[in-house]
Amino acid sequence: MHGISNLSGWRWLFIIQGVATFAVSLVSAFIIPDEPHNTRWLTPEERILAHDRIDRETVDRYDGTTTWAGLRDCLKDKNLWIILVFGHVSFASTNFKNFFPTIVSTLGYNRTITLALTCPPYLVAAAASIGWSWNSGEATLWLRKPSLLQKLTFTQVG
Repeated sequence: MHGISNLSGWRWLFIIQGVATFAVSLVSAFIIPDEPHNTRWLTPEERILAHDRIDRETVDRYDGTTTWAGLRDCLKDKNLWIILVFGHVSFASTNFKNFFPTIVSTLGYNRTITLALTCPPYLVAAAASIGWSWNSGEATLWLRKPSLLQKLTFTQVG
């Protein structure tokens, strides 16, 4: 599509992706339900259960409190800090992954050797993903929780 309407090929790529995203968002606005009570694929019992869960977690139960009290409650939640740490570590490791070939290329190797040197971590990650996926399907429930902790630790350290 390079040259059509005097636009570069990469510009057409962004235009096509943008139009597709916009089309999906328009369709999704009519398909995705607003509330559990108007979700067609849930049974009446599941609708009640989902609505009750949402109702237990809504802000309305904190009537009469301040924003600062809500912030204080949020900062006391240990799950928030765990998610925050894992998010930041994941973000940092993703950036390292993106620049790893550039870092290796500064060692003076040609392009082929650089790509060969950066390939082993991806091969190890692929093997680990396949192994852990198989283990998750085969393991009983008491083995899955330690396995999940091992996976998270391995991915954050590795």
